[in-house]
Amino acid sequence: MLPDSAVAFGLSALYDGGIPSPICRKRQPMPMPMKPLPPKNLPDFKTLPQEQVESLLRRVLSHDSKGEVTHLREVHAYEDGHYRAVFNPAYFTLSPGQTEPTKSQWNGLKKKLKRHDPRVFIFKDHGMVPYGAERFCFLDIGFFAS
Repeated sequence: MLPDSAVAFGLSALYDGGIPSPICRKRQPMPMPMKPLPPKNLPDFKTLPQEQVESLLRRVLSHDSKGEVTHLREVHAYEDGHYRAVFNPAYFTLSPGQTEPTKSQWNGLKKKLKRHDPRVFIFKDHGMVPYGAERFCFLDIGFFAS
């Protein structure tokens, strides 16, 4: 069961087609119950302590070398061993008039995450989720079991 903050954060729509694909970005999230990820020949994931995952993501989603100033907002753990990082889009440098990070910026973040921990598996889905009047970015990751 998700905490009330996750439902309020708009995370309940993420697995039901609510997140726009890179081709169709105008689709709005639909309020539906959270469902687990459908099996798509995914590897087995190793569950790590929440503090360890948060520490890694704080460092990755920071622009200082110590990770003291981070854009990470929340980390959600799921039963299948994967995690969802929800973070401030201020992590990315957006051009005037640009409302979402570019594909290149997302790829740069994924490469940075792999450099910090080569055991990480990064899901293809990523994007923005609404939270009240604000919008935050999300990225799903897992850690290879072997």
